[in-house]
Amino acid sequence: MERLYVVSFSTDTPLEHLSRALDELRRIGCRLAHLSVGPGSRIDQPCGSTVRMAFHPAGSLSGPTVLNRIARMPDIRAFRGGPARP
Repeated sequence: MERLYVVSFSTDTPLEHLSRALDELRRIGCRLAHLSVGPGSRIDQPCGSTVRMAFHPAGSLSGPTVLNRIARMPDIRAFRGGPARP
């Protein structure tokens, strides 16, 4: 079975960053397993939104490569990503 990867980040422009992250997944044929967007949840980030996604990598790029591409997007904060825990 394909490994599941998770990613979350905070942003003040969730629609822009969400569409860019989804484009990264679409370009290489990843399969989206989960997606949520909600209000920022940390005290040190009182405004903005938190985006959470889970995906199965596909094609020639590995999960860590996809995570690195998303992490390099400008103006995101509190990026976290990696393999899902069993």
